[in-house]
Amino acid sequence: MVKADGPEAVFLATGGKPIAPNLPGIDGANAVGAYDIIRGKVTPSGKILVAGGGLTGLETAEKLFRENAALDITVVDMLPKIGMTMYPAIFDNVLKQMDGRNLTMKAGCMLKEVTAEGIRVTKTDDQSEECIPADCVILAMGTRADKKCIKAFEDTFDRVIPIGQTAKNPGRIAVSVFDGYTAARGFEPNV
Repeated sequence: MVKADGPEAVFLATGGKPIAPNLPGIDGANAVGAYDIIRGKVTPSGKILVAGGGLTGLETAEKLFRENAALDITVVDMLPKIGMTMYPAIFDNVLKQMDGRNLTMKAGCMLKEVTAEGIRVTKTDDQSEECIPADCVILAMGTRADKKCIKAFEDTFDRVIPIGQTAKNPGRIAVSVFDGYTAARGFEPNV
């Protein structure tokens, strides 16, 4: 379809694909991707666990609390602090939106397995294992560039300019917008 327009170049802003590590139980009936929750495709119930304490994970928890303030949600992340990769003002705002809710945050917990009862993690500080109960496990472990999509465009067009989520940009909106602006501003058409 793009080729039919005969573009001189393609600015490719395809976003990223969710990361789902190859772990036991990751495809289990109780595991669901954060984007399915955000898009409203799945409505979890019971005790909920969000694996990933970055922007996507915390915003997913915030959305769920907006829909049902009585939920019990635990957020785990392998980093030493929840929200560590977020801009502090955004992190504070998201937490403020969940103030007073039944939210538990556990940092330093590396996901090892999704089980029918919840998850099994390894604590990064002492390498001990812990089982955390959950009826629904939401996977919000980040995204990475869709290299297959980028390659398909590069194989089809002479000039492909990836913007947005790429190797140098982990998917932050401000960086993506600036990346697009500078790419377009510096674009020299073939004459």
